[in-house]
Amino acid sequence: MKGLCFWILLSLTPLYGVEALRVLLPEGEFWSGEAIPIAVELRALGSFSGTAYIDTPELAQSQWTRLGNPVISSERVSEGEVFVQRHDYLFVTQQEGELVIPELTARFRVRSSDGTITEQEGRSSSGTLIVKRPPGVQPGQFVVSVRDYRIRQSWSSDEKDVELGSIVTRTIQQEVDGMSAMFLAPVPQVAPEGVRIYSPEQDVADQQNRGDLKGTRKDTLRYRMEAGGKVLLPPLQFRVWDPEKEELIVHRLEGLELRVKAPPKPLTGQGSWLRSLLWLSVCAGAGFVLWQQRSCFVKRIPPRVSLPPLNPGAGDDVP
Repeated sequence: MKGLCFWILLSLTPLYGVEALRVLLPEGEFWSGEAIPIAVELRALGSFSGTAYIDTPELAQSQWTRLGNPVISSERVSEGEVFVQRHDYLFVTQQEGELVIPELTARFRVRSSDGTITEQEGRSSSGTLIVKRPPGVQPGQFVVSVRDYRIRQSWSSDEKDVELGSIVTRTIQQEVDGMSAMFLAPVPQVAPEGVRIYSPEQDVADQQNRGDLKGTRKDTLRYRMEAGGKVLLPPLQFRVWDPEKEELIVHRLEGLELRVKAPPKPLTGQGSWLRSLLWLSVCAGAGFVLWQQRSCFVKRIPPRVSLPPLNPGAGDDVP
């Protein structure tokens, strides 16, 4: 698929006969979603001072990733000793066809033999990469083209019966060798009816060890159960193109079937009539108790008694 040699884009702004900037593009054809190695060399008749600034061009559906720290070397030319500062990049694109890489620019400082520091600039010419879309991948579909790819998932619980309103967490982790994790496919955000899905939490990290790059992407999805009954949290597919075997591999993650306990239904129809009868019975019972209490109170009142007059003979002496 690819040649082993590189072709060089020379700087348009040579300094004292030494090109200030070189961009090295690999020869051959590449796949959409494949990490393409591109090197940028800064060259000067003197040692470098401070940090160099390289402006990589922005391209649609494409990304650049810088690898590690720059490497310093030197070489002898007719003009004298040339110091070289090499910056390595990975370039990944979802485009296809002849892809034009626009000019790159760089700004850096150089210290001469007498200690003088000067500002320098470099600019490259444009170049072209040939990119092919893997067979079976439709235009516009995201694809990762890499040899070493791993994916796994885990759930917050193995319980099949869950309560209404509960949250089930799904964690999906992708790992890849030789590519940055930022180039890995995002997790689809799909959920069945009656389930609410929250925006996933993403953790993207790269590890570099002596030039070897390993990318890890972890997505955490949270599903909230908002309706009772059987629910199937969806299975997911991740498609990866193996550029060495030239084979499209589909990685499938199983879904999870749950039984969500439904809330109790309100009484209707005959149940409503029974409820009314129950209330009527309660009211009748309360009325009977009040009547019984009144009867007891009336029985406790003593009867009226006629008392004799205090002066029984007083009425006879009146003229």
